[in-house]
Amino acid sequence: MPSIQSIEIKNFRSIRYLQSPEFGQFNLITGRNASGKSSLLEALFLSVGPTNPVLAARIHKFRKMSFNSDDVFRFIFRNLSLDNQVTISTTTDHSERVLNIRPSYSQDIISDLTEKTISSKIDNVQDADRLSGVQFDFTYNEQEYSTVFSLKNEIFSRPKDYEETFFASFISPNIIMNNLSDSIDNVIINKQKDTIIAALKEIDSDISDIALGNNGTVHADLGLNQLIPANLLGDGIISTLSWLARLCTAHLNTIFIDEIGSGVHYSSMNAMWKIKILNCGNPSFSRSARIWRKINYPYRKQCPK
Repeated sequence: MPSIQSIEIKNFRSIRYLQSPEFGQFNLITGRNASGKSSLLEALFLSVGPTNPVLAARIHKFRKMSFNSDDVFRFIFRNLSLDNQVTISTTTDHSERVLNIRPSYSQDIISDLTEKTISSKIDNVQDADRLSGVQFDFTYNEQEYSTVFSLKNEIFSRPKDYEETFFASFISPNIIMNNLSDSIDNVIINKQKDTIIAALKEIDSDISDIALGNNGTVHADLGLNQLIPANLLGDGIISTLSWLARLCTAHLNTIFIDEIGSGVHYSSMNAMWKIKILNCGNPSFSRSARIWRKINYPYRKQCPK
């Protein structure tokens, strides 16, 4: 199972330059609000999907940002400057990867502008319509690949001669509640419901089963004469169930978790910790330092020395 050994980031979001030369089996990112924790995880996620420029749009959905134009890609570049080419370099135990991200412009604009003119104009917000997508230039073991994605022109290209062998999942509190019924359905189809039930029992020993209603409502069996909508058990149970379902259904070599356990009481974190994180490559997750001091005890007990 491949695992990330190091990462170097230039000009991505608020990060001017960052180098982390040693990744361990478990990687915790702590810091103050707006210190770049989520950005680091997003850069890791992009590095695992370097031939899929659609991920450049998807990471904005993780932040609950809606968009309908290619100008959303401006937020990838440091200080919103399209001159600041993004570079994300990673090493794994099997390969070296370098991903360069740069803006893409429609051909009719490029033909009318010199390189000097482009540099002087693209940072003007009024020229945002000049941006027509994003381009990923990717080097993998000295082989070069290039892909383009455009929302405006509905263009998406991927190299046909490259097959990815390293996969990861990104989980954030902004998306775990989305389509909970679909996540539970996947848990049931993949025969992982017993894992979910065992974890929930650590929080509420009365829960013996979960099921989906006709309208997609998640129900819990508490041993009464009928099932109870899980929403009635409180936001904490729903949040925990959402995290557990996402963790169970993640297809991965590794996993990136932003603000792990957000919305879950720290006493319930042990159940989440057991379910998946110990069973993947070298997971990386973020949490504020203040919150982590409250929830790290069960993690220390579970972590290998």
